[in-house]
Amino acid sequence: MRVSKKSVHRSATSKAKRSIDIAGALVGLVIAAAVAVPVAVAMFLESPGPLLYSQTRCGLRGRRFQNLEISIDGGGCRQTQTFSYQRS
Repeated sequence: MRVSKKSVHRSATSKAKRSIDIAGALVGLVIAAAVAVPVAVAMFLESPGPLLYSQTRCGLRGRRFQNLEISIDGGGCRQTQTFSYQRS
């Protein structure tokens, strides 16, 4: 039995492509952080309760795991001024 060796395109192993991918990912993280940090601070200052909460969920084959989520309403039902557009 012969197993054929599939040829891999040279762009898949290119160091330049890998460098561009990593640089693009870093730029994306910086842009996302520039938006996420001020939003998190505003939520923390205006919303009552914790910003993050943990929840136990059931996964594959009944395996339990902890899920960390952002609490949009801060654990309460009070509408905040900054995020009033989210609830309509």
